[in-house]
Amino acid sequence: MDGASVCLVRTNAAAVACKAFEIADVFIDRLTAECPDLGRKFRGDRARRRRALVQTFAWVAKNLGCLHSISGDLEATGKRLALSGFGRPHADAARRAILVALQEYSGTAWKPELAAAWGKALDEVFGAMTIAEARLARAA
Repeated sequence: MDGASVCLVRTNAAAVACKAFEIADVFIDRLTAECPDLGRKFRGDRARRRRALVQTFAWVAKNLGCLHSISGDLEATGKRLALSGFGRPHADAARRAILVALQEYSGTAWKPELAAAWGKALDEVFGAMTIAEARLARAA
């Protein structure tokens, strides 16, 4: 990811950080609407999931530009998700849900350049996470 995109994403992440729990709610609602099979995973422990999403969001934003340094952690997260049934279609839906939530809470700051920068960041994150899914599939 180029430096300008990293800067755009970090600046936006900082600007919407105070709305992180609301963003997590929109994300969960959009994702479970698109992937009803995931709804069961969010029932009963939504507060914990929200906290985890907010922490992950901040962690990824902080490490943009050097995702290679956390690739092992991303792969481990991808493995946990894959073992729980979260696959490529879910990752695609999650990417769309995150972008919708960010757009909603970014207001007028949401421009095509910011959307593209977030898209690149999410592609890198989900790309690293799906490596684990591919390894699991080969091992099966």
